[in-house]
Amino acid sequence: MVSDIGKNISRWVFALIGINFLFWNILMPVFEPADESGHYAHILYILKQKRLPNLAELVPTEKGVGYTTYSPLYYFSLIPLAKLIDAPLESEESLPYHPKKELFKKSVFSVYLHTKDELFLKWNSLMRAVHLLRLQTSVYGLLTVYLVYLTGKKIFGDESLKSLAAAVLVGLNPMFAHISNSIVNVNLSILLFSLFFYLAVGSFVSRRETKL
Repeated sequence: MVSDIGKNISRWVFALIGINFLFWNILMPVFEPADESGHYAHILYILKQKRLPNLAELVPTEKGVGYTTYSPLYYFSLIPLAKLIDAPLESEESLPYHPKKELFKKSVFSVYLHTKDELFLKWNSLMRAVHLLRLQTSVYGLLTVYLVYLTGKKIFGDESLKSLAAAVLVGLNPMFAHISNSIVNVNLSILLFSLFFYLAVGSFVSRRETKL
């Protein structure tokens, strides 16, 4: 009975975290998360050029280049979806710059001009592409939260609610939700580290139980 109640609570908690992630995805203006435009550009560079940047060459200055020296695994993972939805390059027609962008030239925030149409989901092709790519990144975040939950169960046992509390602390953390619903490469890094940590904890627990 206690186990069934715990499972029901877990389902509701993960549903709440998923809904929270969806709201973060929809309500964050396109390219306002730190460096999102550069990561998006790098995805499209690899997709359209069909190669990684040549680091022996000077870094190109035209749009659609992005972060040339970053590990490509995250970008590779998003390329199939970007190709499927025919994600367009950033342009001032699709997302105009703020008329006073020079005031923010030392920052990556508030560079773009957002209208009420974007808030009310009247998105153009660029905006749709960004939100759809964010969904895949959201999956990485949700998988990370689930791995935190599984790791907690390894440590505290199946009947303890501490593992669920750990998942809540991570999944409903505003900073984690913000990053997990932005197109930034750290999301895959966090997921892979969480997987490594889960496997490491599982191995340690198994060895301890064997010795006992």
